[in-house]
Amino acid sequence: MAGVLARQSSLEARCDCALRCWEEPGSLVTEVLRHRIAEEVPYRAFYSGPRPHGRCLVGLGRGRRGSLWVDLDSCPHLLVGGMTGQGKSVFLRQALTFLCCDHPPERLRLALIDLKGGVELAHFGMLPHALCPVADTVAAAGETLSRVREELDRRLSQVRRSVEAGDSAAPAGWPRILVVVDEVAELTVRDLGDDRAARAAQQAATGRLCEIARLGRSVDIHLVCCTQRPDAEAVPGQLKANLDGTVAFRVRAAVNSFILLDSDRASLLPPHPGRAVFAHETVEEFQAVDCSVEESRDLLLARWGSGMVSPTTGPVSQWWENTCPPSDELSGPS
Repeated sequence: MAGVLARQSSLEARCDCALRCWEEPGSLVTEVLRHRIAEEVPYRAFYSGPRPHGRCLVGLGRGRRGSLWVDLDSCPHLLVGGMTGQGKSVFLRQALTFLCCDHPPERLRLALIDLKGGVELAHFGMLPHALCPVADTVAAAGETLSRVREELDRRLSQVRRSVEAGDSAAPAGWPRILVVVDEVAELTVRDLGDDRAARAAQQAATGRLCEIARLGRSVDIHLVCCTQRPDAEAVPGQLKANLDGTVAFRVRAAVNSFILLDSDRASLLPPHPGRAVFAHETVEEFQAVDCSVEESRDLLLARWGSGMVSPTTGPVSQWWENTCPPSDELSGPS
């Protein structure tokens, strides 16, 4: 077994395939995956095909098995990492576009934090799914995460009351909440100088993020953290330990790949935007679904109407006028 695993990369390169190996009593089992990985995976072509069974599916792309999906019900939190320009923002865009087209706001709500200026996630902040403005500063991110933590506590209280009343099932009626943080390093390790208030807000926001990752899975609160700096400082150990699945795009060095995947596979990916490795129960290379900003807007406009999505791409804080709904609107019946 050890000899096969040591030569696995060479075998895969020679045979133009991917191998999965595991031991069973008295034998070594090898699964050979021969599908070619596509150079491009268009959004409409991918999502018009068949999908597996799942309660909250997100398409990842196409790998050697064919179409690759993840169900947030069984893999509640994701870490997305990789160098600039390798496809992280496109991955987020296509995933949010599909989720918001597939789920009404009664079933899915968004809490979006974009610390790269608010532009990448701006048009999702105008959807009826958005709980509050897209947070584009550390202070706004802290406020958003505090509201999510309040809702998490409310849901946990409902679960406790149900258990005390002898009902083993979780209360029905609440929507899933998807918390997305684009560039988590800006939240966890950004140098804020001598501004004590800002540093305190940063520490509080990081703490809230770790709490949501640890406790949210049991009450349908999901977390997606993206970073172009996958190192131990940017992604604290207590946060990474609770992010079940990893989508790793190409990184510069093997040490960054080991932080994401516990292997060097992300540093060995070809320099092709959208090529990534997904690690959850298995580890699979794939080409991510492609979706342009224009296509995303068109799909969301077709689904939710011209009044729901703003074409503006300026800073969020300048064009958002609505406020967060009261947090007690989020929960199901008490």
